[in-house]
Amino acid sequence: MTGQPDGVLVPDPRTFKVLPGLDRTGWILSDLHYRSGERVPFDTRRILQEQVGRLALDGYEFVLGIELEFYLARLDDPKLTWQDAGHPPESPSVGPVARGFSVPDGIQKR
Repeated sequence: MTGQPDGVLVPDPRTFKVLPGLDRTGWILSDLHYRSGERVPFDTRRILQEQVGRLALDGYEFVLGIELEFYLARLDDPKLTWQDAGHPPESPSVGPVARGFSVPDGIQKR
């Protein structure tokens, strides 16, 4: 793999769905190709399609669900000054907006 500029995502219109409860938001899956048009052999969607096909040949049906997760974070320090610019630059510092159900620092489960 020589870099993202050499890749092209090709949307699969058969997978387009409007997300439940978000009538103005769509979801579409894409296949990863090289700029030459050749499909990338380690594209995870391609690998899954091939394995599902193999399962079907053995008489199995693959069923899955998706779990969407996200985390809200606050930007503590963007670290975007010209004087501190390095290659690569230092990552910004972030912190949780709320701890949610996570275990507080310093407390361990037994």
